[in-house]
Amino acid sequence: MFGLLGRSRRKAKPWPPRHARLWLEALEERHCLSAAAPSLTLSTQVNPGHTVVLSGYVTDSQPMGIPVSFSGAVTGRTTTNTMGYYSFSTMNASLGSVSAVAVDSSGLSSNTAAGTIAVTAPSLAMSISYDTLGKIRLSGTVTGADPGGLSVSLSGVLTGSASTASNGTFGFVGRAIGTGSIQATVTDAWGNFSSAQVSFNPDPPAITAFTGTEGMGNVWTFKGTVSAPERAGMMVQLGGLPSLQNAVATVQADGTWSVTVQLKTGESGMASAITTDWWGQKSEAAMFNV
Repeated sequence: MFGLLGRSRRKAKPWPPRHARLWLEALEERHCLSAAAPSLTLSTQVNPGHTVVLSGYVTDSQPMGIPVSFSGAVTGRTTTNTMGYYSFSTMNASLGSVSAVAVDSSGLSSNTAAGTIAVTAPSLAMSISYDTLGKIRLSGTVTGADPGGLSVSLSGVLTGSASTASNGTFGFVGRAIGTGSIQATVTDAWGNFSSAQVSFNPDPPAITAFTGTEGMGNVWTFKGTVSAPERAGMMVQLGGLPSLQNAVATVQADGTWSVTVQLKTGESGMASAITTDWWGQKSEAAMFNV
């Protein structure tokens, strides 16, 4: 009698093998760790010379060499160092908002970091002093982020322009067309605007100690003193008597003046003297009885 021989089946092994499954799980875990998007910080700093520095950190599993791009008030690109730090300096910046984005080696984008480029507007102060021959001296100071090399424009009763020194100071000498206000305006390298105003209102001139002295042949010497800013070079106009209608005298540095005129025989009455300053202000008439 023949017996039947049966083939015994072996229990199938699981697929993938246990050691292969562990390796795949480790690979998946490592892939998940590297898939995290980078994070980015941004700080802004405005330096002299119209320079802006953008800096910050990129946090990533591989932080070195990650490109960081800027848009808005600053455009450009830089890369991180071994620690994920970056710094970007530029003179081509404007006021306003700036954004930064980093993209790592896996092509993953970071958060969009935002900052602001802001500069305080300059301030302007000025004062007036007298020069000579009707000229006045305007002195002032501009304070701000970059006060040097700015143009200060003048308008009103004094017109012109002046450039600021490195410390923001400026000066201008010119002749005012009259009394009134002088305006000054300045715009910094960022486009910020500032203005100031000062009044130019000197006291009108005055003639004091007006006298006349008779000499031989009906020749009279008239003299007096002028009180006024920048009185040297001003003119005194005499009048009142017919012979004095065209008589003028030049005021000296100390304010004194004199003129000698031959009066007509028998001419008498009130002699007058009046002066006008460099800015059109007339004195009251001084009188002397001849």
